Amino acid sequence: MGMMKTMKRRLMSAAVAVIFLFALTGCLYPDEQRQAHVRPSQEYITLVQIAVNQFQEKSGVLPIKNSTMETPIYEKYVIDFKKLMERNLLNEPPPNAFESGGNDYYVLVHVEEEPTVKLMDIAAMQSVIDIQRAVDSYRSEHGGRIPAAEALTPGWYSIDYDLLKMKPLQIPSPYSVQSLSLMVNEATGDVMIDYSSEMMKLIQQQGKVSFPEGEDLRELLVQSSPYIPVRSYPYDWNGERPVPALENQY
Repeated sequence: MGMMKTMKRRLMSAAVAVIFLFALTGCLYPDEQRQAHVRPSQEYITLVQIAVNQFQEKSGVLPIKNSTMETPIYEKYVIDFKKLMERNLLNEPPPNAFESGGNDYYVLVHVEEEPTVKLMDIAAMQSVIDIQRAVDSYRSEHGGRIPAAEALTPGWYSIDYDLLKMKPLQIPSPYSVQSLSLMVNEATGDVMIDYSSEMMKLIQQQGKVSFPEGEDLRELLVQSSPYIPVRSYPYDWNGERPVPALENQY
């Protein structure tokens, strides 16, 4: 409880500073920032976090859109800005939000313990969906075989784009300046982004050499960045490096 109160005090202090700053500019979201690819601002995330906290305190529920049991855990709880605006907790969605023409969905993680606002890169998600369609089509025409190139880890392969008659695709990483590649699951045909290199950098920075059995290493990315690892499987530690699980357990 003490930690929650401390976090709320910090959020409130940050919000006061943000509101004061925007008051000086004359509007909540300046016109020059109303564009489709506005980069995320921590001030926007802080304002949405405060609005979410207030909504939950007043209603006892979270301001989220409906999802299904099959929706991946980090993509499951998309914030419904209409609910926040109906209660006058926000005037409008942030400029980088999809609802404002931006390139990010605002989502919640850790909803059972401490609902926390994060971002989901829509462009990255759509790129994976496009490749998934191509892989599904290839599998249906080739007896369930995947367009596999090289084996990455047990059950996972890089994609042979020549077989798909497509150009190789690299996803800009939300965690660094590098690009991320896609991989395909041999059993299910699922196409996912490979985040192992980003996880390994964090592990090396933190000097960790072991992790509890069953710990999902994607949390390293969630804790270190505003962005969730969109289109990803859980990752385990194999004693040397992060490896994607054979099945999406979450």
